[in-house]
Amino acid sequence: MLKIKTYSGSNWKVGRAGENLAVEILEKYGWKILERNWRSNKGEIDIVASHGGVLAFYEVKTRTSKYCGAGAEHIGKQKIKRMRSLSSSWLAEFSKFEYSFISLRVIEIAVTDYQLPKVRFMEVGA
Repeated sequence: MLKIKTYSGSNWKVGRAGENLAVEILEKYGWKILERNWRSNKGEIDIVASHGGVLAFYEVKTRTSKYCGAGAEHIGKQKIKRMRSLSSSWLAEFSKFEYSFISLRVIEIAVTDYQLPKVRFMEVGA
């Protein structure tokens, strides 16, 4: 298991470490990572992965403190709308892939020093 150290003052490092842990977990359970940090003029998708006939677009939210709330609390209607738009753009660019099910998902990672990360997966705005 990847260890995440809490980095004070560096959201980018914490976010990147959370994304690395998310990829490690997804691969452990048989998911194939198709893209990491895919960007378009509309924004960024943290992870695009497939397993069987399922294609999932993941937003990874990593928190090192309870004071900012859970990561999923920061996924509102606007973020879900952006995720839908980004996933449509990705599909338009990579239309050679065929899937029986497409979903938008959040991976929430809570990290505190000297404890294993707590990871929660959820589907949003399907």
